[in-house]
Amino acid sequence: MPNNNTENNPLFGLKIGSTIDASTGKFGASVINNKNITQTQVGVDTKSSLSGESAYVYADQLNQASLSVSGSYGVSGISQVSASVSAYTGHASASSSLTTKITGNVQLIYGTEYINFNNLTPADLLSSLDQAPHDAAVDALDKFNALTQLLERRNLLDVYNNADIQTAVKSWYNAVESFLGGYGFGDGVVVGVTWGGMGTVTLEMSNKASAQQWKYGGSGSFSYAGTGAAVSVQAAYNGSQDAKQSDMNFSFADWSLGRCIEKQVTDWKSALTAAATNKLFEIKLLDNIPNVTESAIATTLPEFVKPPANESLTKKITEIKSLEGLEAFAMASAYEKAKKEDKDLSLADFMEKARQKANTVQAQQLATNVSNNNINVLEPTPPQPHTRTAYKEDSIEKTDSVTEQDPAQFIPLGVWIANWTDIFPWLATGILNDILQTDSAMSILKKQCMVQDMLTLSKVYRLLAVNNYKHSDFGVSTPFDQIADSFAQQIKYLKDAFEEEDAIQNAFNQLGIDAKAIYNKWNQTQFLRNAELGLGILMNINNTSTPIYHSVTQNHFVTNIYPSSSEHPQRFSYSMFYTGACSFLPNTKTPYNAFSSFYKVYPVVMPNGDIHAFGPNNMLLEEKWFGGGPLGTACYFSGDPGRAMKFQVNQDGKTLISNDHYVELFPIPFSAARGIEWKGESVSTNLSSFKSLKDKLNALANKLKNLNAYSFSSDTWKGKNWKPSDAYRMKSFKTQYMGIVDKTTDIFEVQS
Repeated sequence: MPNNNTENNPLFGLKIGSTIDASTGKFGASVINNKNITQTQVGVDTKSSLSGESAYVYADQLNQASLSVSGSYGVSGISQVSASVSAYTGHASASSSLTTKITGNVQLIYGTEYINFNNLTPADLLSSLDQAPHDAAVDALDKFNALTQLLERRNLLDVYNNADIQTAVKSWYNAVESFLGGYGFGDGVVVGVTWGGMGTVTLEMSNKASAQQWKYGGSGSFSYAGTGAAVSVQAAYNGSQDAKQSDMNFSFADWSLGRCIEKQVTDWKSALTAAATNKLFEIKLLDNIPNVTESAIATTLPEFVKPPANESLTKKITEIKSLEGLEAFAMASAYEKAKKEDKDLSLADFMEKARQKANTVQAQQLATNVSNNNINVLEPTPPQPHTRTAYKEDSIEKTDSVTEQDPAQFIPLGVWIANWTDIFPWLATGILNDILQTDSAMSILKKQCMVQDMLTLSKVYRLLAVNNYKHSDFGVSTPFDQIADSFAQQIKYLKDAFEEEDAIQNAFNQLGIDAKAIYNKWNQTQFLRNAELGLGILMNINNTSTPIYHSVTQNHFVTNIYPSSSEHPQRFSYSMFYTGACSFLPNTKTPYNAFSSFYKVYPVVMPNGDIHAFGPNNMLLEEKWFGGGPLGTACYFSGDPGRAMKFQVNQDGKTLISNDHYVELFPIPFSAARGIEWKGESVSTNLSSFKSLKDKLNALANKLKNLNAYSFSSDTWKGKNWKPSDAYRMKSFKTQYMGIVDKTTDIFEVQS
């Protein structure tokens, strides 16, 4: 079914000439009025991935309620950090309900449209702009030329204290800032667009006995799959355990954006539906995507037409005889901007500061916090000021050259962005690389983290409710299904309100009283987010200075019912499991794969702060954990909350420890299952497991730490022997790429 919901594509509506403000990441309307300055490189390709939810498969987009953007755009250090964590809720279907949804995603790439810089001079491009940005750029050019003439070949920084020079500098600087900021033309402009379409087919499944699929245990096989990996339905649904298709309810639903992909998605859904009739569990969603040929989606592409010569513009630009002194202009521009923050700053002090290494400790700390899930969601983040207004002329309605014949045929899947300062050298400026705060980035990360927390907690309390645990037996006032619903409702709210500054506080305020208390404890115990594959159980069965460590095997030898007593009047079932030697070393926390064949548990936080361990046979680990079986050591699990073991939080060691200190629970990361046979399942997916997010943050932190405090736009023009009458060179033209698909071509040089 086609769907034009723009929330599913953060690039929807963008085109060649769309502007972007690096400080906010917001796009503005196109400022180019000449659609004939572009060309299109056609190359049909298909990309696919899995999303939705599965307790038995790890892939980069599974169990995520928000999706990462490939690449980013930023100018200053802070804006680059904020852009690196950009996300969109998109068609991510991870949610909390009594069904399981697995979604196959496909992006059809038709080709890339780009400004044909190899055949354009600065005058050509300037004459192709709308009137407002054209006039603003020319104003900055005129004042640049006036300042250059006033200098009479002197270095700007050598005569900076001259009153006439200072007046001319301020006049030129104000014109540059008006173009980049005041008039809303942004820091950059879209110079290339990858066009195509996107769609999904979602399989929704539930067991006819609804409680059956909410059985937390350890006998299923967990798959550590790569991005785009084809995984069978049975592997995703229940870890390839035995199941009957006759016990299942299932349905397929499709969605698409861009008519070029509509038939492909419809055919895909039909093929899956037919295959599922008798072999539902054998289906691999990503193996059934029909191919699309170029001829099937071809469209008429306009030819490149060089703009007519503009003698007036050419004359103005050719007044720039050389760019040898451009660095001094960029430094002067940066100095004028810095003085707005520190009016007493001297030029000498600024120059000294500019040569120092950038302070990027905050960026590195942010990357570390994400890797360790050390994010305090409820800690207030300072509001972020919005200082610029995006250009919003009628040009937002202009047709794109690729799509002018049929605007619904293609949508943007990726964009290349160039800084205005790398297009028009007279807009020279300096760029602050210091990262003195990461509030904007942290605000985005907190929302993503809270959504994933809500997913996890809603599932945990759904487990308790479906397995007939009574809230009153735990001294809790709210039924567990209502607590689960309270968390689940905030998933939808946060996805809808992702752009709102007060979304986190609103979501927290909308939780029920018990759900609030649980979330407070969960947020304070941040390492619980690391329990991606549950908690490994380690028991010291030798109460001496030489510990002997066991864990819980999947071999149980007793299932029975406790008799009633004065202390425990209700009769509850219990099970006894053998324990076996485990090679995991608690001091070094290695190797996690030692837990692969043992049962794992999951933490259950109560409103009063108590923490229990939920696991095999959907029972709770008992305080009476140590017993003797006919073949050796054993432990107890039961459905009796009164007998449930309670755990203390060990913040230093990031573990849970029983009150008697003989049992310790260790959060297990997804990576423990890589390359081995792993038994068990996952209930938690967190920011640390978002590979693309971590990769971008770590790469950016490493890049910025090697920079000086300031970079200057003049660096782009060094060594290029630039002449005003020459055309640009695309391969030396720096751009930054961002998209919902990875970069597919190397038309431009892309900054790392």
